[in-house]
Amino acid sequence: MEAVKKKMAALKAESSTANEIAVRAEAKLAEAVKKAEAAEAQIVELEKKIALAEQDLDAAEE
Repeated sequence: MEAVKKKMAALKAESSTANEIAVRAEAKLAEAVKKAEAAEAQIVELEKKIALAEQDLDAAEE
């Protein structure tokens, strides 16, 4: 019976540790997604600026 209690305590501790690791991983993932979305928005803005610059260049060459 004592061995079962020890095993249960060990499993609870292991489960708690795994849960903490999962929570930290989810937080890191959320931060990475936020950074990726910001980078994608920046790419869109830069693409718009490039398109405008190309239009200005075409107009200047005419």
